[in-house]
Parts: sequence; C-alpha cells; structure tokens
Amino acid sequence: MNIITNFLDKNKYSRPGTKRSKTTKIAWHYVGNARSSAIANRNYFNNAPKHKTSASSHYIIGLNGEIIYCVPEGEIAYTTNSANSYSIGIEMCHPDSSGKFNTLTYNAAVELGVDLARRYKLNPLTDFIRHYDVTKKCCPKYWVDNKNAWEKFKKDVNSKLKGNTTQGSSTTRFKNGDYTGKKARVTADVLNVRYDRGTNYKVIAKLKKGDIVKLNYCLNEWISIEGYKGNKGLGYVHTDYLEIM
Repeated sequence: MNIITNFLDKNKYSRPGTKRSKTTKIAWHYVGNARSSAIANRNYFNNAPKHKTSASSHYIIGLNGEIIYCVPEGEIAYTTNSANSYSIGIEMCHPDSSGKFNTLTYNAAVELGVDLARRYKLNPLTDFIRHYDVTKKCCPKYWVDNKNAWEKFKKDVNSKLKGNTTQGSSTTRFKNGDYTGKKARVTADVLNVRYDRGTNYKVIAKLKKGDIVKLNYCLNEWISIEGYKGNKGLGYVHTDYLEIM
C-alpha cells in the first residue's frame, strides 16, 4: 500500500482532536466529485474553517491507488454522522458520475480494508458499513446502486484477510515477545520495511522474497528487525510475510 501521512490541521470543523475509545466498524464513502484527486479532497477538508463545513475522513483513496492518511485513527473524523465515535471513515475517489471505482482505487481499498480488519479484529462481512447504512444517504453511490458489488467488495477483503488470495503469506504465527538472536526468511515477493509498527508509517526500505532478516521484538503482529534506521534504530515489518528459520 502507498499510504501518505498528511494530517489535517486541528480545527473544529474537520479535525477537532476528540479521542475515540473504540473501533467496531469501518465506514466506506465516495467523494461525490468525479475525477477529483485524493489530495484535492484532503485540502478541501483542511480548508473547512474557511467554508465552515464539518467534513473529513481518516483516509482518502485516490484514482491512482494512493492513500492519504488525514486524521489519526484514534481521533474522530466528521465522516459518518452518528457512527463517528466508533468507526474509521474512508473516502474513495471515482472517475465518473456513476461512482464506480477504478481498479487501482478498488485494489487499494481491499488492501486497506484487510489491514484495518486485521488490526482491529473485525469481520469485513459484518463490520464494514456504507455511509448509506447509517443515514440512508446514497453513499458510496455505486455500492448503494449495486448491492452485489458491495457484497463482492466485502468478500474480496474477507478472502484476502483469511489468506485465500494473499501472495506469499506465511503460515508461521508469531507471538508477542523477544526474538533477539533469531532469523526469518521473507516469503512475500516484496515486503515493505516501515519506520515503526503500522502501515501509517513511511516505508524506509523494501525486501524481496528469500531475504534473511535478524529479528528483534514482536508486538501485535509487527516485528522489529535489525539494520535499519527507523524508530529506535530498527525497521518494522508485518509477520504475515516471514517464516522463522
């Protein structure tokens, strides 16, 4: 995933800084402005104090599959009305008025959905919602007009979450704890090394299938590895794509 962290400035209209205590739903939206870019929508949210409109989202997925991380997951975003306190909101760009998402946007949504479902221990089939499901607003339009497409999206995420279509996913399961002195082999074709634990942190290096890494400490399915200049002088990778040697 190509996640770009670009938080909104704190303001009462789009990023009030109010903390959320739980995440039980992932709420999906469409931007409603055909052909607009992720950065344009992010900047619109950031300028909310000027036009005095309460609107924002945690993530925006662009037409090229880029994902802009706008509001920290632990804060409320003004995206899904009464569900704001317990949901993470995701806006998706679309090329035309039908609201149908192109392949790059769709695939990025699947990847982000898998990551969020895994981290928050959610079931995509029951814990993914549309804006429509909360307010009856026709959003995301294509998934309201075409319920089968919405069901397919949830199934695609669920399938990948379970590993049915994940290329290079390992069967090794890591427990939280110290792995100092142990090594692992990369099983994915390409594995991102991040600055810290989580896909919201920048990629500082890439590993390829068969590479050997020196392990450090595992926490919540993310393990630190030696030899990189991330947080605490380490790199961080997801354990789904490693097998212990």
